[in-house]
Amino acid sequence: MRHTSALLLCFALITSSTQAQDSDIPPFLRRPGNDFVFQFAGRSPFRVTTTVDEDSDNKSRPGRRTVKTHTVKVFTLVSLAGDSWILVEHPKNIEDAEAWNAKRVALASLTPQVVAALEKTGAGKKKLKQLRQQSTVEIETTRTWVNIDHIATIRKASIEPSEFQSSDTTASAE
Repeated sequence: MRHTSALLLCFALITSSTQAQDSDIPPFLRRPGNDFVFQFAGRSPFRVTTTVDEDSDNKSRPGRRTVKTHTVKVFTLVSLAGDSWILVEHPKNIEDAEAWNAKRVALASLTPQVVAALEKTGAGKKKLKQLRQQSTVEIETTRTWVNIDHIATIRKASIEPSEFQSSDTTASAE
């Protein structure tokens, strides 16, 4: 009888501990397969700035430099680990960030309501063609565990593609 009580107490403690861990993850993040936009608190580990020195044939403008920033903004939720850890999918190569962001937003945008609305106008049909092309781009992916305690904001991927069309920025310095 004492062993049974001790086992029930241990089970109750383990169950309440597991429930506490699962409650750390907001309900809207409990559906794998959805895309989310993360804004990290501090510097994003999914943002890289590169500088490329270009050789110029123009002697009046030697030493031209191009600075490009690649930022993954959209992540696909793969699974939950409890506590505050989630597994997300993103492009393997950071230089694919712009194409990845555009693809994921295009996929989110291609709802029956949006497609029906876009098919009504010439400009809409052109936009629909662009969204369909963006949604089929092949991008090699990888997965990373992310602690949501380091994310400042989380929201569903926008169905407004213009927000993500220029996620990479380029600047020239001479």
